[in-house]
Amino acid sequence: MAKILVVDDDEDFCKMIAEMLEVDQHTVRTVPNSTLGEEAYRAEPADLIITDLVMPGKTGLDLIMELRKEFPGIKILAMSGGGGITGHVDYLPVAHLVGAKEILHKPFGMKELREAVMHSLEQSK
Repeated sequence: MAKILVVDDDEDFCKMIAEMLEVDQHTVRTVPNSTLGEEAYRAEPADLIITDLVMPGKTGLDLIMELRKEFPGIKILAMSGGGGITGHVDYLPVAHLVGAKEILHKPFGMKELREAVMHSLEQSK
């Protein structure tokens, strides 16, 4: 199946996503921030990146824009619970505008994750 890189600062959430995806035989790597996400992707490209948007330091939006410039065909699924520095903000439409082909609102279930991953992986470059 696919190689998937998950970028999220919540370690427990990363573990849960990895377990959900490994059921479908995907190989999953997790990293806790966007800087490490960029480094991990450059060192070993994945078939799909799943990234949170609100993280300390560089955001998931920064990650999407940086990698999209360098790798125009990259497949990215963005997820967010709507948290933000100044309160509840929905960054998912912005993520879609800057290059995430699929978006997921947290919390989500296994079915929603599977469908979003499948749609992301099926998209042409």
